[in-house]
Amino acid sequence: MRKNMILIFVLSIMCLLLNSCTKEKADSNPDGAMQELYNRSTIARKYADKEFDGFLSHFDSKCEILETYYGFYTSETPIYVVGYKYSIGINADLTYAYKISVDDKQLCTILEEGEDTADFLFEE
Repeated sequence: MRKNMILIFVLSIMCLLLNSCTKEKADSNPDGAMQELYNRSTIARKYADKEFDGFLSHFDSKCEILETYYGFYTSETPIYVVGYKYSIGINADLTYAYKISVDDKQLCTILEEGEDTADFLFEE
């Protein structure tokens, strides 16, 4: 009986240690960090799509989005980039982009926007 209690005690301690090690390993998981960056880039794209639709609504001509690019680049705080190549009537291959921050509550803030912001995205 005493051996069983000692064995149960030892197994309980081992389970606690293994559980804490597994949690620490998950917290430092680079795949989890990459997944979070990807998830936030998707959030930034949805936000930019709404903003860009508002931007295009100011034109009287028929507008068409030809290409869309979205992603991120890392810095101290990751920056999410969403860019569009579009046409308005006879003006084709126009570009526009947003640089966006996404916080832990998934709130987006436009850091920069415009044709100049899109220059590096659609270089040929």
